[in-house]
Amino acid sequence: MESVNDDLNNFSWEAFNFTIDQDQIWNAIEAKRRGVTKFIASVWSPPAWMKSNNQETNDGYFLPETYEKSAEWIFAYIIGYKEHYNIDIG
Repeated sequence: MESVNDDLNNFSWEAFNFTIDQDQIWNAIEAKRRGVTKFIASVWSPPAWMKSNNQETNDGYFLPETYEKSAEWIFAYIIGYKEHYNIDIG
């Protein structure tokens, strides 16, 4: 995980690995192309580096020291979808 900046108004899409979301990105773009106007997102599990077991699955718990980074991760995801794919999540 690259470091995140301290500016709460500047979220860094590049600091996080969203490349694993290519199927989700494609689905969102295609849904929008077909007329979908409302998108929602849910965090089922934080990235492995934010968890005690260093895995996205198999239990584990959210590491308290990653709470602030997780907030930036979520905001970067939402803002990045708008900036990179013109998908409004809300």
